[in-house]
Amino acid sequence: MPSCAAGPKPVRSRRERPTPTIETVKIIGLRRRIAQKMAESKRRVAHFSYVEEVDVTALEELRATLNAENRPDRPRLTLMPFLMQALVKAVADFPR
Repeated sequence: MPSCAAGPKPVRSRRERPTPTIETVKIIGLRRRIAQKMAESKRRVAHFSYVEEVDVTALEELRATLNAENRPDRPRLTLMPFLMQALVKAVADFPR
């Protein structure tokens, strides 16, 4: 009967992962001032988001129709010129 001199291998669970090595680097000089300013701005600036949904189905159909007239003297349209025109009109109505 063969003998195992090394003994049984340890069983690792699937959840057990080797821990990564963490290296601590001291921040000095200009990098420290940059880090301090970034931390200060993170504390001072109000963090919020505003989301508005707009149905642009008709606009996309218009854009596709205009692009279907594939003329060499005219570039293909994206949504950008339409959005810029809407923005110009909105600013005219609400200048502040």
